[in-house]
Amino acid sequence: MESQMCQDRGHHGGMHRKLVHGFFRNAIGMLQANGEIHVSHKTTAPFSQWNIEELAVRNSLFFIDCLSFKAEDYPGYKHKRGSGVRCDESFPLGKCSTFKFILSSAANEMIRAILNILISNPK
Repeated sequence: MESQMCQDRGHHGGMHRKLVHGFFRNAIGMLQANGEIHVSHKTTAPFSQWNIEELAVRNSLFFIDCLSFKAEDYPGYKHKRGSGVRCDESFPLGKCSTFKFILSSAANEMIRAILNILISNPK
């Protein structure tokens, strides 16, 4: 029975990774200049194995920040299970973070601008 539960978790983890990958793929088409994509996610195992940053990189996104997630910062926020017969139920939130990303091209422009400032203002 335990091995079946592990397999189910792995299967659902793969499904959720595909969902996040698809979210990134679609969200980049909606970004405006200097826009950011924020994803809040549990950071303990097995959720940490989703490798949110890797999924972002695969979609030409550049990691810029990671903050502790606090549900109270989001009035009306409610979390629920992602799948299964209890999918409409809540669960202990635990440790979560909000990951922030920008398009890699925007990151490259920022780096170029910073380098130009450093080059034009030598100490």
